[in-house]
Amino acid sequence: HLFHVYRNRNEEQRRDYSAARDWTSSGRTQSLRNAKLRRARLRGVDLGAGNNDDRGADLAEADLKKADLSRARFVRANLENANLVGAILVHADLTDAILVGADLRRANIEGAIL
Repeated sequence: HLFHVYRNRNEEQRRDYSAARDWTSSGRTQSLRNAKLRRARLRGVDLGAGNNDDRGADLAEADLKKADLSRARFVRANLENANLVGAILVHADLTDAILVGADLRRANIEGAIL
């Protein structure tokens, strides 16, 4: 039973990683709301608003604990109630991002644009 739980969790995490990558190339129309991206390696990924779109990624309530988000672009992204504990946000662009209720304890925000 424990093996099945672990396997299902890994499959779900792979699906969420894939969704994040696909979102950036799909015109940014999908929602990543409630994505489980714990320890995601999204360094430099552009999850901000597209050129012709004023919406950023919807990562409300996403689990980004200890994720490497250095230099990521979260312009106008919704990070409401996201778990960013210990996340690396070095030089990330969070311009106009919604951070209400986001947990940034122990997050490294050195050089981040807030």
